[in-house]
Amino acid sequence: MKPPSFSDVDPYVESLAASNPSIRFIGLPQVDPPSPEVYNGQDGFISLFVESYKPHVRHALTHLMSPGSNADTVRVAGMVIDLFRTSMIDVANEFRIPSYLFFTSTAGLLDLMLHLPTLDTQIPTGIELKDAETELKFPTCQPSSSVLLA
Repeated sequence: MKPPSFSDVDPYVESLAASNPSIRFIGLPQVDPPSPEVYNGQDGFISLFVESYKPHVRHALTHLMSPGSNADTVRVAGMVIDLFRTSMIDVANEFRIPSYLFFTSTAGLLDLMLHLPTLDTQIPTGIELKDAETELKFPTCQPSSSVLLA
């Protein structure tokens, strides 16, 4: 899955493939980026762009996993997905293969993200986090003032 403006990805992927023969990289067909009239902001663009790749990912998995295809049939151990491609978890589930989320940030941010739903239940309804004036406690971090997150 190659974003429209990333032309220098191919040489990098080729060098990775050459140095890691046990990992197979599969190129997917280019898709047209979504038209600006159908999305609102970068999040909308990314979401629609990733959605447009679902049929290609399904086809690639079907081809990889089907006996009798021209390609070597392989056992797909799982799909590694980043935060921008979580909608691909649906495709992995269709094929009954596990999906693994690759979190490309620090452990502290991961702790914050995983703890936010709990934190949300601790702050009274109608009060914004920045106005809570309370000490926030995260399982793996030092206590912080809610003002720091504003």
